[in-house]
Amino acid sequence: MFLISLLLATVSSISLDKSSMMTKLFQNPRAFADTFQNAKPSEINAVIEMIVGLIAAGNKEKETAIAAFNDAEAAFDDADLAETTAMKAEWQLVGHYNVTKETVQNQQLVLANDEQLEASLLMKLNGLKKVQEDAQLDFDMGIQQIDAEKDQLEGIKKILKKMAGKTDRRRLLAMVKIDPDALEAVSGIVEGLLMNGEDERRSLTETLKTAKDNTDGAQGQYDEAVRTKIDAADKLSRDKAAQDTAKEEADAATKAYLEAKNDKDEKKSILEKERTTKTEISSRVDTENGTLDSVNQMLRELLPKKSN
Repeated sequence: MFLISLLLATVSSISLDKSSMMTKLFQNPRAFADTFQNAKPSEINAVIEMIVGLIAAGNKEKETAIAAFNDAEAAFDDADLAETTAMKAEWQLVGHYNVTKETVQNQQLVLANDEQLEASLLMKLNGLKKVQEDAQLDFDMGIQQIDAEKDQLEGIKKILKKMAGKTDRRRLLAMVKIDPDALEAVSGIVEGLLMNGEDERRSLTETLKTAKDNTDGAQGQYDEAVRTKIDAADKLSRDKAAQDTAKEEADAATKAYLEAKNDKDEKKSILEKERTTKTEISSRVDTENGTLDSVNQMLRELLPKKSN
């Protein structure tokens, strides 16, 4: 109705009641036009000119509302695309973060197993070291005893050899009657004792060697387990660093997505507001301009033919 006020203020030369003019113009366009039946052509043209101006002003208002709506729609489309892009980025980065968490959990299990294996191999190694220490002690004591007995038996062998000889006997031995068979039997016993001693030496040596080989093997297994555990711990450290980085990226992506979503919601609200405004203004302007066009045509019909 503000258009009518402008019309009435402009056409001040027409001596009609303004309230009545407003009512007639939109409620009864024909009655409004008939009001100017006896008006001067200049007065009629002035009204026509103002009506044309009001129609143009209405169209401008409508165009402005449509442009505002189009801008809001374009802004919403951009916000919608930004939200979709941010959402996809968040899915990807949150998914990557979840993968890194699973990797860390799996590596923690690997490290725990490696630590358990290391502890088990250390216990085994310590046990084998004790066996080797015992074997070394048995070897040292046994070899010492075997060497001492060997020296004694070698001395006896020399004596027996002299006793078996026919010359260079000591006087005391020369007075004793020697039984060759008995002498040979004693020599056999001595040789047997020497052989038993060497067998015992070989057995002690083999036992010590076996114990040492077992210890060396266990030491190698333990050293490898330590290296494996260290590698697993290093990998876990790298995996945790990757998880921390992935979490930062995922959190940033989530924040960006929420911001994009809020921006889209805001743009949607603006769009709906501009849609309502556009609809209301377009409907009002179309109605008002339709009436104004009708009045304009009726007023033109009141002009003399030569004035058209």
